[in-house]
Amino acid sequence: MNIDSVIDNLIHKYTSGNLIPIIGCELFKVPTEQGNSINIHEYIIRESFYPSEEWPEPPALLSELPLAIPEFDYNSLLGCYKLLNEKKKRLKFLTQLANLKYFKIFLIANVFKEFETEFRKNNNEEVEIYKNDTITMHGLPSINFNNGLRKIIYLFDNLDSPLCAINDEELLESMYSLANSPKHSSDNSLLSYLQNKTLLFIGCDFPDLFMRYCIRVLSNNPFSSRPIYIVNDHPTKLKYQEFFFAKHNIKLIHTSPVDDFVDKFYQKALKKEEFKNKYENSQIFISYSKSHDLVVAKSLYHKFREQGVVTYFDEETQTIGSHENEIKDYIMNPKTKMLLSVISEGLFNTLSSDLNYIRDIEWYSAKARNDVAAHSNIHKKINIVPYFVDNERNYIDKLPELIKSEFRFGENHGGFDRLFSETKNIIA
Repeated sequence: MNIDSVIDNLIHKYTSGNLIPIIGCELFKVPTEQGNSINIHEYIIRESFYPSEEWPEPPALLSELPLAIPEFDYNSLLGCYKLLNEKKKRLKFLTQLANLKYFKIFLIANVFKEFETEFRKNNNEEVEIYKNDTITMHGLPSINFNNGLRKIIYLFDNLDSPLCAINDEELLESMYSLANSPKHSSDNSLLSYLQNKTLLFIGCDFPDLFMRYCIRVLSNNPFSSRPIYIVNDHPTKLKYQEFFFAKHNIKLIHTSPVDDFVDKFYQKALKKEEFKNKYENSQIFISYSKSHDLVVAKSLYHKFREQGVVTYFDEETQTIGSHENEIKDYIMNPKTKMLLSVISEGLFNTLSSDLNYIRDIEWYSAKARNDVAAHSNIHKKINIVPYFVDNERNYIDKLPELIKSEFRFGENHGGFDRLFSETKNIIA
């Protein structure tokens, strides 16, 4: 299966508003001492499991942990979760999905609230929260799908409830409750709403049979020819038979890790979205070396645009004289509040050359603007902010004074999140 063609096809469904993401645990990452990352379920299993004669090896799924450790319950889960330092949470892929505007409904197939937190952090709009509540036997309440508000729906409740679904029986009860919810009104029933939609399961570590049951319930139809996509790279692979795929048009995507899939989907989806400028009187110029720092600079450009910031990012080959006036005009423009200079040792090693575009055009223009502003009540300075790609200790003392800063931003200094958090007052 060609992953790029699959994603291209999904993008069309996404822009139509008919692609429904079902978000599992695999996008909530936690780093390990070995330097890699595991998902939140694997983390809790590692922290909670101890071997016994009956269970010498840890279970593969969180839903099996209560079988291996009979005393494991909601309080055990909550305690383990709360011991997880906020700084150790890796939420990049949840954030990416939360930033995609054509997703109007998100179905959450885990009990954690990190996706909701990321959504609220990155979207200045009201969102409706619904929970499939099996405690009161009310199940999922009626939903108004016509009010224009985006919605986050917890299929298995969440950690706010002591009876959120953890083990197999609770997971089945949640699906059973949903399957038996009233479907008579197409205006307020989730299952009626989903009937003509394409389902995209992303990172759900469901066992084989439960995944089939979820597909059956959420499709709200006998298995049909409408395509359903599953992106899952959990070590416990689903064991569908080939005839089951062919018969029910299920696309199981194992050729790409879930992280790679989300990242590729996100980058393609961004190109389809209309940019909304949140800072009408501000913009940013990104200065970087195309030969050394293109990947980091391009990532920063996309992230600033996600935040609604107009950003100049020049992808053309930079040589002296190449669209020089355009560059200078942008840097001199009073709306340009910040020149973000992406710096690496590779760039530093080129600064001594006779002709250096970044030094002689971009940095010099910023310096010239600040020199004028220093003696003027009209002209405003531009903030020159260095962003280090690597360990800057080897060369920072040798950088020109105009590019130095008392602040250290970069890949090893909190990345984009810290950069934006501490500099957004510049463009506000």
